[in-house]
Amino acid sequence: MGLLEFLEWCEDLNMEPLLAVFAGYVLNKDYLTAGPYLQPFVEDALEEIEYVTGDATTRWGAQRIKDGHPQPFPLRYIEIGNEDAFDVSGSYKTRYAQFYDAIKAKYPQLQIISTVGGKDPPGRKVPGAGKKERK
Repeated sequence: MGLLEFLEWCEDLNMEPLLAVFAGYVLNKDYLTAGPYLQPFVEDALEEIEYVTGDATTRWGAQRIKDGHPQPFPLRYIEIGNEDAFDVSGSYKTRYAQFYDAIKAKYPQLQIISTVGGKDPPGRKVPGAGKKERK
């Protein structure tokens, strides 16, 4: 299932999508450090959000229209990463911050969700995640 199919499936079921973006960690304990190596993935996330929400004047909104869905999809939530609580390197908080800052700068209305916190040990929580504004 691709992104468009996922979004249309949510639409057909009258569900609101939650978009999760890759944040540089894979389950073999390898990760990209925040900074230049992670930046292409941040750009991919911004383009993915534009595909979902953009209008005809944007590159990726125009592509979605060309793909057969003229109206933007509703989007309120972005999850940064997936299963990052398994990352014992301590790198998630800086990777999270790079994504958070870029997404909030372009899409301040979106709610950002961390993939660590809650029942995770204190060292694996992201400072400020879950609050209205990251500190």
